[in-house]
Amino acid sequence: MKMRGKKIICTHCNTKFYELNRLNVSCPKCKKSQILNSVKKKVSNQKIDLDLFFYKDKKTKKVITLQSRSININITEDLQIGWYMISNASLQSGIIENINEFIFLETPPLKGFQQVLSSYRFPGVGSEISKKIIQHPNFSFSLLKKKSVTISENLNISPQIARAISTGWMIKTNEVILELMFRELGFTATQIKSIHDNIGNDLFSILNNNPSDLLGNIPRITFEQINSIYRRLNLKRSDKDFAVTATRFWLAKTEDRRGHTCAPKIKAIEEASKISNINEVSLEEYIHKEPNIFHTDTRFNKEVIISSYSFIRDQSVVAEINRLKKSHHSKKIKSFDKNQLKMPKDIDISDEQLKAINLSLNNSISIITGGPGSGKSTLIVGLVKGLKLVKKKIIICAPTGRAAKRLSEYTDLKALEPSTIHMHLALAKNKQKNNYDAIIIDEASMIDINLFLELLKSVPSGSSIIFVGDADQLPPIGPGQPFKDIIESGVLKVSKLTGNYRQDNLSNIIQASRAIILGKSPILKQDLHESDFIFLECEKDKQRNIILNLYFDQIPKILGNKETIQILSPMHKGEAGIKFLNENIQSELTRNNEFVFEKKDKSLQLHIGDKVIQTTNNYDLMVMNGDIGIIEKKIDKEVIVTFDNRKVSYSGLDLYDLDLAYAISIHKSQGSEYSSIIIPINSDHMHMLSRNLLYTGITRGKKLVVLVGDLKIFKYAINSFWKDTRYTNLVSALKEIEELI
Repeated sequence: MKMRGKKIICTHCNTKFYELNRLNVSCPKCKKSQILNSVKKKVSNQKIDLDLFFYKDKKTKKVITLQSRSININITEDLQIGWYMISNASLQSGIIENINEFIFLETPPLKGFQQVLSSYRFPGVGSEISKKIIQHPNFSFSLLKKKSVTISENLNISPQIARAISTGWMIKTNEVILELMFRELGFTATQIKSIHDNIGNDLFSILNNNPSDLLGNIPRITFEQINSIYRRLNLKRSDKDFAVTATRFWLAKTEDRRGHTCAPKIKAIEEASKISNINEVSLEEYIHKEPNIFHTDTRFNKEVIISSYSFIRDQSVVAEINRLKKSHHSKKIKSFDKNQLKMPKDIDISDEQLKAINLSLNNSISIITGGPGSGKSTLIVGLVKGLKLVKKKIIICAPTGRAAKRLSEYTDLKALEPSTIHMHLALAKNKQKNNYDAIIIDEASMIDINLFLELLKSVPSGSSIIFVGDADQLPPIGPGQPFKDIIESGVLKVSKLTGNYRQDNLSNIIQASRAIILGKSPILKQDLHESDFIFLECEKDKQRNIILNLYFDQIPKILGNKETIQILSPMHKGEAGIKFLNENIQSELTRNNEFVFEKKDKSLQLHIGDKVIQTTNNYDLMVMNGDIGIIEKKIDKEVIVTFDNRKVSYSGLDLYDLDLAYAISIHKSQGSEYSSIIIPINSDHMHMLSRNLLYTGITRGKKLVVLVGDLKIFKYAINSFWKDTRYTNLVSALKEIEELI
């Protein structure tokens, strides 16, 4: 078996074959080359190195690049006079032997250089001066290699500005050239980072052969951006290329915005036809001729189309699962009984929890799912005890900081220092935390397909991974729904917790959430003293006042002032939306306190005492997306925010990652729990409201859940189960896993 290497699936024709331990392989049937993870990783780690030169004479056999490299031209084709971008291969060899080793730009990349010239790399230059420099009749790139005195005299600029330009160019010429080309081609800062991280030196080949390959590989790239790149690089496209690009773009956009990793073929063709202005019949014919770019399958009894990027990603998930299954130690661990798992006082393990624990201990990949009140947290405690009894080294993670902190509230889990998945992966990459026997992932339904794949790749061969979550919650914010898809596929061991053994003790909150996920209307009470699940029906124009009265007066009287009250609104806009409610509560609580920060567009002001939420992961400050804190004070230019007794100093651009958190979205609340929650329900939120959204929001409350608004809209949301349906192809890919093993 070792001689044959790994068994893989052709990404073009689905033929299964062995790669014979080679990095570069082609399918024996269709002869197409394959993209292997090892190759991609090797390429993406290489530093991008591009250069530019001006070709001014057809008799020229040698050119000097902007980085002062001498390149010999040894080709038979006639070159056009003008500017060229050159590849890394030619830079290393110093010889151009193939016309495909460079790209004809014709005109110099002045737009990109003007943007870089006004950036931090050239302090003191700025936007206005950089424009004057670029437009000056004496400006040339060769002038940048001269001494600052010469630059000053030729461009009529101050000695200080000339020194900044000379120094900035000479110190890191390669980085400046690379950045000016990125800017010339219209890439954003986020896209540039993604190119460095994921594409590397493949960039030149993609730009030279098919810029459309950037679709799906860098974030938020637009169809017009792709067209602009084609125009700037003097590349011509046929109707077929245009149709393929439009289809790839629409698939990438629908994944980015809606989370679908494939789409109904009829819909994809219809939308791509609108984008490209190519009729649907012709467009479908073009797509049919590209089986290496588009794959088809069936989902929800509809023919779906899948981009090669998404298809390869699904196959990579299958390959990683297969790797972990094959490398797992086959020696069976003896099943534990309840007496062996000594649980904390007043906690009893149920039969279904015990069965799930024993099943997980003997499998490389396990799935444990259950709704609120089913005993998932108790199970994790028991699972850790079982793993420790067989002397396994354990790691525990969750998608958010709040979810990780909640795990730490259990004494038996605190010593394991639960962290976010992103933090774990960052440490694993630095080889600081990649030596373990089992990793437990809580709130696994929040994990998108990209993070899921990265997580699987990080698990060492021979170790096991256990996913715990609620499949009925909202799908991930990112693309796909791997947790739910694995359960649907039936190819891995799944333990389903019901919690029915303690049905009599279930709260009204849990009973209501269970009814909603089944599409039934729960029992509704209107008296806050009668139940922990309340629906206050009211007219739309009275909703805001009722919510504020609940927040400031009624709920604190019932639960006490120390309990957390969190408003979860489906949307930002409207009187019962996140923005307006935050401003109302801030005005009442902290507006007269010391002012600490304001965004430039005046959209946010922060004061001492404000409740705030972190909106991105910040590993420098060690605060994660969804973490909620209180602004404590301001010292000079630093704002001190307290997160669960940990003080964090914010300054500069980091402050822009904070937002008010008196009201937050239901999506942002995932992985968190609050003593009481208030959820507005009105017609402004109709297109966002769905069964899974309601279920997820309601299950965040521990002691009291109050819904305020329109009963008809509430019932509409319960019936809107289809809104959270995602088109994914992972189920089909997973069903082939038994054939691979």
